[in-house]
Amino acid sequence: MPGLTIHHSNQAEQLVKALAVELTSSQRDPLTPVTIVVQSRGMERWLCQELARLMGVFGNARFPFPNAMLGEIFSALREETPQNEVFDPDLLTFRIMKTLPSCLEEEAFAPLDEYLGEQSDDLRLFQLSSKIAGVYDQLATYRPELVKSWNRGETGSSWHGRLWRQVLSDEERLSHRNEQFQRCLEKLQDWQGPLNGLPQRLFLFGIPTMPELHMRILAALSKTIDVQLFLLNPCQEFWHDIASDKAQQKLARKDTALRQIAPADRHFERGHPLLAAQGTLLQEFLGLLDEYEPERRELFSEPVGDSLLAALQRQILHLEDPATTVKKLLVADDRSIQLHSCHSEMREVEVLRDNLLRCLENDPSLTPRDILVMAPDVESYAPYVTAVFGSEADERLKLPFSIADRAQQNESPLVSTFVRFLDLRGKRMTASEVLELLEEPAVQECFGLGLDDLDLIRHWVVQTRIRWGIDAADRQRHQLPAQANNTWQAGFDRLFLGFAMPTGGKELFDGILPFDEIEGSSTEILGRFHHFCSQLFATIDAFNQKRTLTEWSEFLSETLTTFLGNGDHEALVSLRRQLQRLVGIGSHSDFDRPIDFAVVRGLLGEGLGSATGSGFLRGKITFCSLLPMRSIPFKVIALLGMNDSAFPRRSKTVGFDPMANEPRKGDPSRRQEDRYLFMEAVLSARDTLLISYLGQSLRDNQTTPPSVVVTELLDTLELGFEQADSKGRNLRDQLLT
Repeated sequence: MPGLTIHHSNQAEQLVKALAVELTSSQRDPLTPVTIVVQSRGMERWLCQELARLMGVFGNARFPFPNAMLGEIFSALREETPQNEVFDPDLLTFRIMKTLPSCLEEEAFAPLDEYLGEQSDDLRLFQLSSKIAGVYDQLATYRPELVKSWNRGETGSSWHGRLWRQVLSDEERLSHRNEQFQRCLEKLQDWQGPLNGLPQRLFLFGIPTMPELHMRILAALSKTIDVQLFLLNPCQEFWHDIASDKAQQKLARKDTALRQIAPADRHFERGHPLLAAQGTLLQEFLGLLDEYEPERRELFSEPVGDSLLAALQRQILHLEDPATTVKKLLVADDRSIQLHSCHSEMREVEVLRDNLLRCLENDPSLTPRDILVMAPDVESYAPYVTAVFGSEADERLKLPFSIADRAQQNESPLVSTFVRFLDLRGKRMTASEVLELLEEPAVQECFGLGLDDLDLIRHWVVQTRIRWGIDAADRQRHQLPAQANNTWQAGFDRLFLGFAMPTGGKELFDGILPFDEIEGSSTEILGRFHHFCSQLFATIDAFNQKRTLTEWSEFLSETLTTFLGNGDHEALVSLRRQLQRLVGIGSHSDFDRPIDFAVVRGLLGEGLGSATGSGFLRGKITFCSLLPMRSIPFKVIALLGMNDSAFPRRSKTVGFDPMANEPRKGDPSRRQEDRYLFMEAVLSARDTLLISYLGQSLRDNQTTPPSVVVTELLDTLELGFEQADSKGRNLRDQLLT
């Protein structure tokens, strides 16, 4: 039955049970897939596992992301617009690169002209164009009225609208998703009958916020099909208008009349301080949802247990203000919330391992799959995790683990080798940099070398005193005297001369001392090693030429085959796909100007540096980044790197972003997202919450504060709780180690 339904619960387990009931109660065609919109692959994996457990068997389901689902809605409403690929950020970047230089003479573009300068290079133009494309992408979603005014020709005195109209044709502007949104809304108002290509029931699970434009489409769609949103809501009371102390002070600064009223007489709703301080993201979304008057189904559940963690979750559920209630007494050995101040990242991971072993020992039902460890940047902790968790010799103490959200270049040795190869341009070509490439088995195979040969090659490099530089000319390019001493050319001269005319290491020939140890089968190894170096140096030198995107794609594809082979390994297929994408970007953006390699490297870096999404929920301890939509319940949740300088992460905005200059409610904010992520972690932990941060300097033991969200948590706990046998210590000292 058509309609908009919102399922509210403070526990994801209750929401997935409700989803299972909806799926089993409906009479649907078993051959028609269920459509569940999610915003992370981790949530998809967890839903599949839980639904299979609850329903006995679960399959034939698809999990599109919100933007992909919107594309399907547009198609169902016959809004198919192939031109929409023009608005891909990468394509738009190169269209801006093509158009912007011809606009710089106009007065409105003076700030951009000043930034680029007279000696503007391709990389600077690419970086600026990429930022502008990012701003346009955000404006299309959060300032649709501004983009619509540009489409009507109302550009004003700013360069934003003028460049927009220069980059896009009239037809392309009409195919923009802003125009699509408006046409879709108009069609949905009068639509009769089913929508071909769309399911009769649409489920959205665990999405705590959406842009207003997206919500308007879903609300209009709910008049035709059944739309159900499963929302994690930490509080069962009405909390849309509560405000933290900081927010109240901010309002008072803006309102002169309010500032003259005593704080006690302003009658602000404070509610629970942690919810008020960290729940702004969801609070604004709940206010937006209420405008559409959906059917509300409440599935709230009382947290189980009398631990500090459960008591805190109950306080939030019932919107209790700990400042106005009697402090609750806790048992002395409560370890449900632990905070650890450490000297280094390595020590953080060591402390984590010790605590996890203690948790596993105390709770026989706890398994590694019930443990989640998150960090603001999991890449920075990955080496320490591998060192601490992967080096345990005692099988009884070994903890299985997997690291999710790793970039392709860090997860795959083949991709990592290719990235190191790309980064050699402009480098000194040190012996270690070159030999490091040869450590990859795929490179050895391409040049007929083996692992044992590598030991011999290292010996030659050391004995011939090869340090850095291809030859004398390469030294000169680094603004040093054109001397060949200790270069690769000098080393190979000694090696080949030693093979041709050994002298026992006592005589020079034309100023070169032959290296006499080359004989027998080692001559073949020398020839293959020289072939590798020649190919490498010639390819790196070719990076200095400018090429079109298509030519760069062909050149880099040949380079990939030369050094890593032409196999069907997943990493090689992924690399070829990314290189082939350069051709598509060039053709669809009509950008055919030769560009510097630095631009291509920057473009590839975005793809190779993106997370793969693998490694989540594999039956082991999961290490991952703190990302939105990670509100999956675990018995034990640990947060690493909760440092004042690292979390919440700061939004990076540019000075020419209209949204940054005039912010509005509902605008994306990395800082607000991170604050809500922290609260989600607190709510999703069922038994234990472990938090660690760098609290002391390794150099001088100077104390550093934790993240502001950790401080807010401690302040809230001190307001509402105390231990029965605290022996004069405050709660903060008991929780913090």
